[in-house]
Amino acid sequence: MKLGSFIEGSQALAQVNQLHGTTIDLSSAYIAEYSHDFNPYHNDRARVTVWVGTARSNDAAAALLSRMVAGISTGNTPFSKPERVTVAGLDIYQVTGSGGDHFFYQSRESPDRVVWLTIEEAGDAVSSIVEQAVDEF
Repeated sequence: MKLGSFIEGSQALAQVNQLHGTTIDLSSAYIAEYSHDFNPYHNDRARVTVWVGTARSNDAAAALLSRMVAGISTGNTPFSKPERVTVAGLDIYQVTGSGGDHFFYQSRESPDRVVWLTIEEAGDAVSSIVEQAVDEF
């Protein structure tokens, strides 16, 4: 897959806050969208959106992840109850809902970051995409 768009800084923070309907305490954020859409040699319709929020500390990122799990677990969201799965040796959470398969976790590479993946139309490639994301983000 190739990077199709990239948003960072205040624009990304604004999108994160708008999506949640509240202000999320992050020091920075970026949103990257990947696909094969612009590759005429590929029939793969898979799309991946990576949301990365940087908290003020590793502990703050862990607390944010815990709040995300607790909030989604209430059932008052468009997502299924989070399921903990292990990918490449890291415990992450998986939910299903609007827009595809979703995974979120505290980054192993940068523990002050929380990552959310939205994977659309990937079929059997979902697990390899998640594994690659866990290694890269």
